[in-house]
Amino acid sequence: PLSPPVSATALKASLLVNVPKLKTHGFTGMTASLKNLFGCIPGRHKARCHLSFPHLTHFGRLLWDLWSLLPPSLHVVDAIVAMEGQGPRNGTPCSMGYLIAGCSPAAVDLTCVHLLGMPQSVVPYLDPEQIPSGHPRSWTEVRLRGSLPDPSRRVFQVRQSRPSDLESTRHFPLRLRPWILPRPRVAKRNCTRCGQCLEICPSRPRSLTRTRKGYPVWHPRTCLYCFCCQEICPHGAMTRKEPMAARILGLLKKDTVPPTTRHR
Repeated sequence: PLSPPVSATALKASLLVNVPKLKTHGFTGMTASLKNLFGCIPGRHKARCHLSFPHLTHFGRLLWDLWSLLPPSLHVVDAIVAMEGQGPRNGTPCSMGYLIAGCSPAAVDLTCVHLLGMPQSVVPYLDPEQIPSGHPRSWTEVRLRGSLPDPSRRVFQVRQSRPSDLESTRHFPLRLRPWILPRPRVAKRNCTRCGQCLEICPSRPRSLTRTRKGYPVWHPRTCLYCFCCQEICPHGAMTRKEPMAARILGLLKKDTVPPTTRHR
């Protein structure tokens, strides 16, 4: 088992109430109860975890090992207004009108996946081989109280690219990765040159440096493709560019339903 650094405050609690907002995530596909527990890792240790566990499979195991270290938890996912599109920070609000609660993060997150109409395979930490024993490993094993909308009414855009899964990209030459993998892009019109993206970058040497005018510039040779810079940016200036070559080759997974009807 892995041993991530955990907040002492969280470890001392007799009960942990976990209240995440349901939204898409460019790295893990979706963020709900289990991914939100990543917040129990303090400060810059989060970025170091991305550096230590760049593979999606290993990152999923990290999340489950983190959960095993924490006290008993109640997970309440806020899907009253969720977020679709380019997550985890700069997506589009989506009115759904649901709360999903439970003591098992697997059951809660499998319900969220079902609610969004996403394949379970889109979320790497919901791989049945990773889910601990005693928890449901598929939607059909979840015991549900309450009702979910008819599948034909589910409308949710998921922008899923899995840029950091080096298990599938390690065969690409380093020089080709910027042309094949989604990569950070700076929208200068939104950038205030605050430097938060540079500070959060876990790569050593950092994959983001400043230009003479103070704007961040990206260096592909050292990038982990974790998109911490996109997540931390308070102004939506860090976005994700998806190269045309990747679309042609079918390397970017997109599970998207046209946004025609919203949940009421």
